[in-house]
Amino acid sequence: MGGIVRWLGATFVGIGLVAAVALVHDAPPLVLALLSIGLLVVPLALARRRPRLASWLAAALLAASPVALLMSVYAADDWLVLSHERCGTGDAALVLLVPVLQAVLALGAEVLWRLRRSLGRAWLTATRLALGAAVLLLAVGGTRYALQGSVDRAAVLARAHAVTLPAAAPGLSTVDDALDVTVRRSCADQTCALTIGPIGAPDVASSLYTAPIVADQPVTLYAFEHWRLVEAHTTHARRPSLRTVFDLQTGRVVDLQVHDVGPWFGPAPNVLVLLLLAAALGVGTLAVPPAGPLVWRRLGALRATEDDTLDEVIAWRSTVLATVVVASLPLWAQAVLGLVF
Repeated sequence: MGGIVRWLGATFVGIGLVAAVALVHDAPPLVLALLSIGLLVVPLALARRRPRLASWLAAALLAASPVALLMSVYAADDWLVLSHERCGTGDAALVLLVPVLQAVLALGAEVLWRLRRSLGRAWLTATRLALGAAVLLLAVGGTRYALQGSVDRAAVLARAHAVTLPAAAPGLSTVDDALDVTVRRSCADQTCALTIGPIGAPDVASSLYTAPIVADQPVTLYAFEHWRLVEAHTTHARRPSLRTVFDLQTGRVVDLQVHDVGPWFGPAPNVLVLLLLAAALGVGTLAVPPAGPLVWRRLGALRATEDDTLDEVIAWRSTVLATVVVASLPLWAQAVLGLVF
């Protein structure tokens, strides 16, 4: 019966981990602080008083990490510009898929927990490797953020070269050539239909948005690398602005996501802060000598003293490893999107 309870518990821990790492990317400071407490402090608080429980929680977090990483990549790859009408997203399917995947991985958590004593010093070796990777990731990601900033729609537009196209005459068609594209506005009364394409052929690629744009308002054209973004005011109450991206390389209107512009930007500061906290905690457990203050000796059971029990030592080692790995996931997700390396 205990094995079934642990399996169910590990499944829910995995689901909670997916939600937590997805929130980190855009979390406000208060939410980030609460997540940091949950991911870093709670497991450590358990390790001293409930070492078996702490070891199980660490095993559950480590087993759930692969799916959490995939979901973190999905959460971080935001839509910067949607050039096409979309009816729903894949989020509903993920809500059904994640519990199934985490239930399968929870079986691995049970195996890892049962083998915790057999692994012995492997916990320490794995922690050192995880910390080394975390420090490297922080150094590269922090440098990239300092030099290039983080990515969002405003950041992309701020770096783009902008040209303002004058307002169209009501009832007439207006054709403007600028920044290697042709923008045509076919107007009737006070509204216009907008198309964009290569110079001389604006109808080759056009926006699929159905909301007409306002004729007596200017249109802004942005150039960022090989993309051209048109921004105009519409008559649609729920979508007051129309944004369309044309890709010069493919000759098509496309949607723009974070991974498309990743090489020109750095990671989000939230994910750097979270990993910095975890890495500092992990390095502290390795670096502070056994003669240090009692609190650091207890946090530093990686440097176990003679009176420490085996379960307690394993609990600390596995817990520190799990916290470092989990805190690394959001930054690894941004690395997958090209925002770090």
